[in-house]
Amino acid sequence: MRKKDKEIYEETDMIVLSEEEEGSKETTDVRKKKKKLPNWVIVPVIGGIVVVAVIASQFTSKEKKTGGTVEVVEVVRGDVKEIYNVSGTVDSEKKKVFYSPVNAPVSQLRAKVGQAVKAGDLLVAFDTSDLEKNNQKAQMDLQSAVNTNQSAREQADRSASEAAKAAADAQAAAGAARAQAEQQIASVESQISAKSQQMASLEQSVQDEITANQTLQPQLDEWNAQKAANLERISVLYGEVNSHREEINAGNVSDEKKAQLEAEITEKSKEISEKEGANAALDAQIAQISAQIQTGSQQAYAQIQQEVQALQAQAEQLRASISVETPSASIPDTSLTQGQINNMAITENLAELAVLSSEELMAKARDGIKADFDGVISDVKTMEGGTAVAGGELFTLVSNQDVNVKLEIPASDFDKVEVGSKAVVKIGKYKYDGVVESIDKIAVPNAKGNPVIGANVKIQNPDENIYIGVAAKLTMTVAEEKDVLYLPNENVNTSTEGDFVYVVQNGVVKKKAVELGITSNSKVEIKSGLKEGDKVVADTFGTVEEGMKVTTTTVAKSEEK
Repeated sequence: MRKKDKEIYEETDMIVLSEEEEGSKETTDVRKKKKKLPNWVIVPVIGGIVVVAVIASQFTSKEKKTGGTVEVVEVVRGDVKEIYNVSGTVDSEKKKVFYSPVNAPVSQLRAKVGQAVKAGDLLVAFDTSDLEKNNQKAQMDLQSAVNTNQSAREQADRSASEAAKAAADAQAAAGAARAQAEQQIASVESQISAKSQQMASLEQSVQDEITANQTLQPQLDEWNAQKAANLERISVLYGEVNSHREEINAGNVSDEKKAQLEAEITEKSKEISEKEGANAALDAQIAQISAQIQTGSQQAYAQIQQEVQALQAQAEQLRASISVETPSASIPDTSLTQGQINNMAITENLAELAVLSSEELMAKARDGIKADFDGVISDVKTMEGGTAVAGGELFTLVSNQDVNVKLEIPASDFDKVEVGSKAVVKIGKYKYDGVVESIDKIAVPNAKGNPVIGANVKIQNPDENIYIGVAAKLTMTVAEEKDVLYLPNENVNTSTEGDFVYVVQNGVVKKKAVELGITSNSKVEIKSGLKEGDKVVADTFGTVEEGMKVTTTTVAKSEEK
């Protein structure tokens, strides 16, 4: 060895020695004398370190490839059923708003919001005392018209009898009064002419009264038709207002839409008030015309009849005086004219119509308002002791037999539900059969701003345990495959490259890509990539790697949860 080399090694030994004697002054002096190693010494040292690291890595890698025992599941055949769960709200398919048929106080109100009722149940009873008074008055008006007409007939018969008697008396006294009668004929004929003209004028007055009454009837019919049209429009407006309120109360509308709906409600409510006011005015006009037809014709007839009877009596007296001189003269006709008979018929018909109308209202009021079908009261617009207005809304009944579930399906799940799909509906602790009746063709934002698609599920076997407006949970079979390869869901891995599993073949772990089919709660269909009997590693948490040598133990087969 060269001397220089020897000095270097001696210096190195001194450094090592000084490290073993840490803290001594001599060590400090030696370190101060340490020199930097040349490159031809450093490079071989670094190379040795790298070789040692590679060898250590080989040993470590070889040890990692031994994985011990892993659990595996076998790929088997069976049925896979994909289930879709969704929640909705129970709603009724049948609703009816009940309106008052009469103007009368409400004596009993048995309709309460949320109350279940049966078809035929009495829900509203009316106080009929005012209607009974109106009916009694109509009956009395009819009897008065009949009595007046009967009196007119009797008076005409009496006049005829009196005329006949007067003629007979005149005939008997004709001989004695002949001379005097001749003197009076000129005067009597003048009086007869005047009375005849007066009678003709009165007859024309009767005809004019009849004509006037007949012209009033079309106006009365027109007002009644206008009133019925107003009631029909009021009913439509109430329906639209209720529909807008339901839409607002559902909470699924934007502020702009809500403002629009509230504006429409205000406008329609104003129109309802206008229509109701118009009907009140029409009622007053109808009552006035009816009174005029019923009483004006009778009074006019009675007055004209009395005047005619008086004229007939005077005429008969004159004719009687003439017949004294002319015994062959015939007895004058004192029977009612056809116009008078027609007027009597009109008067009685109007009175009969008034009786029929009051009796019909009485019958409706006595019957009260009964439920048309089984259901639940959803809204009440009147109160016990208040006065119901004809055509006014009383309450709303919704069926609890014709019911469905309204769904809001996330737009991403639109392909999960089809019309005709069957579902199991759970409401509270009870289960029912359901079928999808309809699905909207557009997704709209819900209250949270998420796009959803509306759908209706008809409940096939409803009972009394169903509550309207509550939440319902639905389970639907979306897809089903029979006798297909499947694995438990948790044994399939997913990466950016797709789905894969680890299988054990000849004691070595291998990675295999798989194509998946439908998925149930616990199973997933394997469409390709595996065959029946393949052993798939159950571990999906990254402790198993491809190429690892392992032994296996089989776990139980997957069963549907």
